[in-house]
Amino acid sequence: MIATQFNPMRSARILPFCQRATKTSVTNALSQNGSKMTAFEQKIHEKFSISKIANDVFRPNIVADACRQQFPKIGYGGLLSAQALASADLTVPSDSKAHSLNNYFFLPVDTDQEISLSVSRLRDSSSFNTRIIEAHQNDQLVYTAIASYHSGNKPSAIHQSKAPNVPEPNEFRDLGIELSEALQKHQNGERTLSKSITRRMVDYDLRVQTHPDSIIEMRAVDLDRYLGLKIVEPPVKDYFWLKTRTPLSSDDQKLHRWILTYGIDNMCPDSALRPHFGLEFMLSFVGTISYNLKYHRSFRADEWMLLEFESDTSVDSRLFTRGRVWQNQQIIASFDSEIIARTKGTPSKI
Repeated sequence: MIATQFNPMRSARILPFCQRATKTSVTNALSQNGSKMTAFEQKIHEKFSISKIANDVFRPNIVADACRQQFPKIGYGGLLSAQALASADLTVPSDSKAHSLNNYFFLPVDTDQEISLSVSRLRDSSSFNTRIIEAHQNDQLVYTAIASYHSGNKPSAIHQSKAPNVPEPNEFRDLGIELSEALQKHQNGERTLSKSITRRMVDYDLRVQTHPDSIIEMRAVDLDRYLGLKIVEPPVKDYFWLKTRTPLSSDDQKLHRWILTYGIDNMCPDSALRPHFGLEFMLSFVGTISYNLKYHRSFRADEWMLLEFESDTSVDSRLFTRGRVWQNQQIIASFDSEIIARTKGTPSKI
């Protein structure tokens, strides 16, 4: 569809994958403060690591994400978005910080095939740098993004909304534990869950939360709503606490932005679809069309962040979700996402 507007062969920087790549791990671009990485941190760095193929052309070292991808051989958009940002980060001055990333997905990524990420330097000024990142696979454009960077930090007009009044994360438990117990109670007849919710839990939710490669811990503020036991009128709102499973030694904001970018994407469709799952909506396909983030303030991905989701509308198989990310009562990021969600069964209406 949109991809037909682009010529995937227009970039002279696209090189055959048989060409020898120069190993340029993003780890080398991060400040470690002299600390030795733990095994968990090495796992995170491997997930976002890239190799340099040519000038401003990179190759992600990992394409598949067994923890979060929806389907066995279709890549996870959050991983590709984070890797694209990591590629662009290597082409801007060290004092230039990403404040915006707009992602557009055209074709499914085949996890059995390699990807190239080509970065175009659209703008370089004293305050702003802009990069276009294109992902190609098998000579086709599968994804593009625009990343904007800002090096200024002088205060001007300052304001923000009041933080949501929700219980602290220590009042909830790891979502993986909660889902495992809920499914067990359903199987024992102690609790009744919809067929679509249980299928989603078995096929996807439990894998995301309990997979050995999971780097993010989540806690649901309203578990009954997550389980489809509460049907709410639009706008559909939801809250989750989120952070990495162990502390990080690096203070480098690039790494923390990659983790947040990676962590939000798959939660956008789930937040909008949960009430429909409670009404036995049977999902046959779901995928992200666009996914956009604004990074407002510095933050730490290994400290609790409150994710606030809201879905105002869903029409013609397209769901729209937007939200904010809070830490220490401040908005650290905001996002929106448009998702395609199809069913072979009966449509659901709230």
